[in-house]
Amino acid sequence: MTRNLYLGASLDGVIGSRSLHEAILNATMVWMTVQASDVPARMALIADEIAAARPDLVGLQEVSLWRTGPADSPAPGGGTPATTVVYDFLGLLLDALAERGEQYVVVTTSTNIDAELPVLNPETGAPAADVRLTDRDVIIARREVKTRNAMSGNFFPRIPLTIGAAPEAQIQLVIPRGWNSVEVKFRGEWFRFVNTHLEVESPEIFGQVQTAQADELRRMLADESLPVILLGDINSDGEVLPPLTTLSYALLRGAGFADAWVDANPGQPGFTSGHDEDLRNPVSDPTRRIDVIFHRGPITALDASVVGGDPAHRTAAGVWPSDHLGVIATLRLGNARFE
Repeated sequence: MTRNLYLGASLDGVIGSRSLHEAILNATMVWMTVQASDVPARMALIADEIAAARPDLVGLQEVSLWRTGPADSPAPGGGTPATTVVYDFLGLLLDALAERGEQYVVVTTSTNIDAELPVLNPETGAPAADVRLTDRDVIIARREVKTRNAMSGNFFPRIPLTIGAAPEAQIQLVIPRGWNSVEVKFRGEWFRFVNTHLEVESPEIFGQVQTAQADELRRMLADESLPVILLGDINSDGEVLPPLTTLSYALLRGAGFADAWVDANPGQPGFTSGHDEDLRNPVSDPTRRIDVIFHRGPITALDASVVGGDPAHRTAAGVWPSDHLGVIATLRLGNARFE
């Protein structure tokens, strides 16, 4: 299974801020949107999805860790790191799975962006706290699954950001993206399981960085002798061709990777992305297929399905589990079948 948990708000406003003050205003809106998304209830819904399908391995993206601390970090490089945990998506998800009798363990984690900004009290306009976002990609597995050689890392191509115009009031950031990898033994046979989250595709420079990340991933796996399952949020649409999307999807297909959705559902779109930022759109109507389960080697896709778009499976407030839908595939490795 591949599942983007959604950090709870779009960061586009913060990333595009022209001044530090604007960034703080946008960060305040982000934090309010995250809180309104009802993170614990969303993680419980995703735990329901996993418990219903009982996949052996799950690749997770946007496994956010939100923390707060004293409002003392508006100056570049200053302040005390925020350490008070408000939302740990991974802990919430694992706890919810355990409550459902499903025992999953963390196999490997990559840490991507780790950034902090002050937010304002919406009533007074005064600084209220610093809010810190740590983004992670994680592989979890059923407790009985045998693994070895767990690895994780960040791609070399990444986006540099400068927020603010005056040098004395600028914040310099980079946006790293990550990957996880582990070797898995299933019924006597070994394969490599890889999870990733590539950069977004627009604006154009972001798409160029994304394609470079996909190429780094392709080269990383080029000499792999084991069968490979590669999945994640690749932010490259499997239903259209460049220039309507980036080259990343085509590049990975060209490296010998088959697409489980295409194999199991020929001619069906399988869209996975498109819920509103606040997750309150009344109808699930995704428009892009950017969450993908690839495979290479002696692997056969038996079926693939999309989860997370059932209108009956929302929070009590009508919030969807994520802005993405999840993808689950049942695959056969040689003579061994796994989900």
